[in-house]
Amino acid sequence: MARLVIGTSLTGVPTILPPDKYGISLEAWIGTPDAQGVVPAARGQGTPNFVGVTSVPEYWLYCRFENNTNLTGPVNFPDLVTLSNSYGLYCAFKGCTGLTEANFPNLTSIPGRDSLANTFANCTNLVSFDLSNLVSVTGTYDGCQSTFAHCTSLVEADLGSLTTITGQYGCNSMFYDCPALTTVNLGSLTTTDFDACAYMFKGCNHLTSVDLHSLTTISATQVLMQTFSGCTRLTSLDLSSITTLSGTNSCLEMCLGCSRLASVDLSGLSTLTGSAALANAFQNCSSLTTLSFPALTSTSFGSRTNQFNKMLKGVTGCTVHFPSNLQSIIGAWSDITNGFDGTNTSVLFDLTATQ
Repeated sequence: MARLVIGTSLTGVPTILPPDKYGISLEAWIGTPDAQGVVPAARGQGTPNFVGVTSVPEYWLYCRFENNTNLTGPVNFPDLVTLSNSYGLYCAFKGCTGLTEANFPNLTSIPGRDSLANTFANCTNLVSFDLSNLVSVTGTYDGCQSTFAHCTSLVEADLGSLTTITGQYGCNSMFYDCPALTTVNLGSLTTTDFDACAYMFKGCNHLTSVDLHSLTTISATQVLMQTFSGCTRLTSLDLSSITTLSGTNSCLEMCLGCSRLASVDLSGLSTLTGSAALANAFQNCSSLTTLSFPALTSTSFGSRTNQFNKMLKGVTGCTVHFPSNLQSIIGAWSDITNGFDGTNTSVLFDLTATQ
């Protein structure tokens, strides 16, 4: 039977390479095909270093190393630039509990149905990764869902070049339950869709800094639902580029229990038409003392009147600022008059008037 190893072909035809090309026999990692040509999941031991691999054919990394506890230390794809296949890196290293590093420094785009979904989920010893040149994840279904979920040793995440994440589940649960995570750089991310960022950082109770200041376009319902829920060390949040929240429950419990959150920038928010869009968004954020909505206008709300439902439940002494011309429009809404279900809430229409 011919040796089957990862090669550099863009056509899907594997290249035959010496067994020590990557410092380890590739048959031990990639395996040999069965009678139907199906390559089994890798079960080899050691640390693979795939130098010279610039592209991979269809399905070759799909669930390839999933639950392989024999994979130890780092895995390196230093020359991989593109993935021209249907499933991207879906579940490629999921459950590899011995994996400590994953390096894809030249990978620029990940297309495919499931793109980067579950790629490193449950890699409990993963400390670092290099996706420093990744610009787009263009999935049609999972996108970046649960990419690093339950990576309990991951401390920092730098995805500063990433601008676009698409797919039905966008960034849903991307860093869910990463309790050691302290810093995340997504400063170039402008667009994500569908379930977008729901549960994205839920349970990251050591997260102190997250950069999402460029995020402009998010769509559908529950886009930021429980995104930062349980991030008890997060002190500030810059969402200043977000202009529109149009989906039902867009920010439901977005910052639930963020007890140290003192500053939230929503200065670009100009359209708030989704039913219960900010419902319970800052529930139990006990350090939050002020919120401002300077870009809201007389036409921002559509036919809804419940966008702020219980927004400040469990919060005491917060002052909320609106443009002066909105008092006659929203001043009598029940959520305004009851202080967004907070205690001793002050509502002031003291900002510069908008249209």
